[in-house]
Amino acid sequence: MSKKESILLVDIGNSNTVLAELFDDKIGAELVVKTALFSTSWKSFDLEAFSRVIVSSVVPKVSDQLKDLTNVVFVTANNIPLISINMQSDSQIGADRLVNACAAYHHYPHPTLIIDSGTAITFCLIDEKGVYQGGAILPGMGISSKALEDYTEKIPYIEVQKQNVLLGKSTKEAVEVGLYNGYIYMINGFIKSFKAMHKNLFVLGTGKGLDVFKESLDVDVFDDRLILKGLQVISSHLKKGVKNNV
Repeated sequence: MSKKESILLVDIGNSNTVLAELFDDKIGAELVVKTALFSTSWKSFDLEAFSRVIVSSVVPKVSDQLKDLTNVVFVTANNIPLISINMQSDSQIGADRLVNACAAYHHYPHPTLIIDSGTAITFCLIDEKGVYQGGAILPGMGISSKALEDYTEKIPYIEVQKQNVLLGKSTKEAVEVGLYNGYIYMINGFIKSFKAMHKNLFVLGTGKGLDVFKESLDVDVFDDRLILKGLQVISSHLKKGVKNNV
């Protein structure tokens, strides 16, 4: 593909960085690398070979390394299309949350509650008019497990698997039962409260951190490519020279 036609989508998260190329406005296969590795080896990805690189980043120390590349566009509250923002400080909103909101408003019914689970779990609400109304941020299950390891003497870090019991018969099982069921109750509790506030709320899940819970959550659709779809929408609007349709 020639440089004139090539567009790369990049999502720099706290744990992982995802890259995918657009082919005729269709998202290609994903390449997932650890963000720590991408931080030290991004030059090997030949970003300058693309006509445009659309970047969502929540890791400034990584994205700062790309600022001198003239073909890179960073997603911010100032260039996000389709939605408007009702927050105390637009600049403090993570780019990933804005990109997800843009994708959700473009592709799904609204009002929409977006639940994204990675290093952290975020809840974001987009109302009927496409206004980003804010949400909540919680530690992801991995962080909670790591905290138990760091602040206790005998509890190791545990990768939680699906549980069908409420009584753990070992320390490992007790942690798994507590984290697994605790996060289900917490997430579904948030969903219930948001639904009480907003009639016909559409609940959208994304992020690999939700995989272990999928069967137990009151979520309408799971879309693991939501952030890439949002970057795709942003790329399309940049081509048209459109900032916001709201």
